[in-house]
Amino acid sequence: MRFTRKGYEAFDLTIFTLIALVVEGLNVFVFNMMKVKVGNYYLNQVYTLSFACLLGSIAIFRWNIKGLMVAPIAGLASLIVRFSLKQEMTNQLWIAYTVGYLGLAVCLLFFYKRDKEELRKDKGLMILYYLAGYFTVEVLRAICQIGTANYGILILNYVSLDLINIVFGLGIFLLVLKQNGLIVDMDTYLRQLNDLQTRLGGQDIVSKNVNISVEELAEDNEINEAAILDGGTLNKEDLKRMQDVRRKLENRNTKYDRENKELEAYRRERKEKKAHGNR
Repeated sequence: MRFTRKGYEAFDLTIFTLIALVVEGLNVFVFNMMKVKVGNYYLNQVYTLSFACLLGSIAIFRWNIKGLMVAPIAGLASLIVRFSLKQEMTNQLWIAYTVGYLGLAVCLLFFYKRDKEELRKDKGLMILYYLAGYFTVEVLRAICQIGTANYGILILNYVSLDLINIVFGLGIFLLVLKQNGLIVDMDTYLRQLNDLQTRLGGQDIVSKNVNISVEELAEDNEINEAAILDGGTLNKEDLKRMQDVRRKLENRNTKYDRENKELEAYRRERKEKKAHGNR
């Protein structure tokens, strides 16, 4: 199956949104079942484990402003579960957990006149990227809660407990950052994938109708197997280094080596014929 750029974008964002929606809903449900009391509050009333900001910041890195839709939808899912469990719901809470997530828009400022691939390589900037989005959401949520009774105590409890989510989410964010293909600029990724398909003669790599092995593709097109399985995210320098190592380890020639040898043999044969003809 092949996608257009818009089709792949819609598919990818739908998957991210569904994951965020299910995870947020399950977290609220599970924490509600725990019934752990902290002071005058039950834990589920002031805290639930949340991945909405984490998934939202990743989606924004992948698809820019369109990725901003993921977190508010996840927040809405958590509110619907709270409502179905007959928890007390205020208008401020509905706004805080939907509109509040729009604070992640601050992440877009990191892409202004900055290449995403270079940004991704700078761990310090990526940590700042994550924290800036999360803390902006915290501020916007706090503003949305204005007018609630015991506002100061509520915000103190809310922010202090949510620090657990911030630290826990940052740990996951750094782990995901080490993986290829997740925190990436999808426009760059799709261009690389298109370049790879062009090098393969326009064939769809994942098509079931292409009766050719990965090994044949790697040998015939000077592309290492790892690059094909990686979806084309390896750069040319990585491919060259990997190919050189493979040649040394396997001690075998590629298609281009064979062609060069045949060309040299042909040239020698012509020289010999020409030399015989001049005698």
